[in-house]
Amino acid sequence: MNFQFFTILFLLQLFQSQSRDFCDQNCVKISGLRGPLYYETLTQLYDVTDLKILNNQITEIETGAICSLPTLQKLELNFAGNFQAPPLAKNVFTQCKHQLRHLFVKLDFEKPSTIENDTFEEMHLRTLALDGHKIGHLEKNFLKLRRESLTRLVLMRCYISEIDINAFEGMSHLEELEISYNKNLTGLRKNVFRGVSNLKRLFLDYNRIRDLSWNEFEGLFKLEVLNLTGNRIFNFDADKVIAILPNLKYLEIKKNLWPCKLKEIFANQLIEKMHDSVTVVYADDNICDL
Repeated sequence: MNFQFFTILFLLQLFQSQSRDFCDQNCVKISGLRGPLYYETLTQLYDVTDLKILNNQITEIETGAICSLPTLQKLELNFAGNFQAPPLAKNVFTQCKHQLRHLFVKLDFEKPSTIENDTFEEMHLRTLALDGHKIGHLEKNFLKLRRESLTRLVLMRCYISEIDINAFEGMSHLEELEISYNKNLTGLRKNVFRGVSNLKRLFLDYNRIRDLSWNEFEGLFKLEVLNLTGNRIFNFDADKVIAILPNLKYLEIKKNLWPCKLKEIFANQLIEKMHDSVTVVYADDNICDL
């Protein structure tokens, strides 16, 4: 057994005693590693289904190391503060094809590492969450993915400036989509979400979306939650919302350009026309300062 494994054992005991609220008995958090992450290191962790790797200085991930755990289903790779984070390529996730279902990758915003286009190509992911990956123009093939298996996709702080109309084509089982904190995203194309008709939750908070006609959401008849907080929208139309999003249950529009009193009027109109079946959050505690 190498020194790295003894370090993991110590940290495992520490996290089990202090972090029971966030981890069950099959969850392990690994922190404090420096240098390569070796294949043999993780094979010592038996029956682990949920693995969180964070607060490390990992310089390399040995081929197949991540899925050397045969029971692993959920993985969080957090490289925030990692001065020399390794690039992510297909070999990193060798053996992950059938077992890993939920993957969360956070890159350092100031010094992000790279993710090669085919990194996740062979994986049957249900959840893919990327934070800090430089995408820019979101095209259909921004990553090679098994789109039909995804039920949740998160693209946060990914420098997205434009989204192609076919960007989500093939994601027919997607139920939750989050595209947040992209300061260069100022608008959406009509029917941009046409490929995700089963979507129930859509988070577009803290971008800089301005001109919103609401036709951008056509086809989202099953949508129940829409978060538009922190944009620059100044056009809220109750009749259009009802026509396009008839099953909406929760709408959040805080911190947009419209004056709070006008957002309050819109909220009251929408609630009345939808017979109290929707909650609209338009200000902190829904109270407008005079």
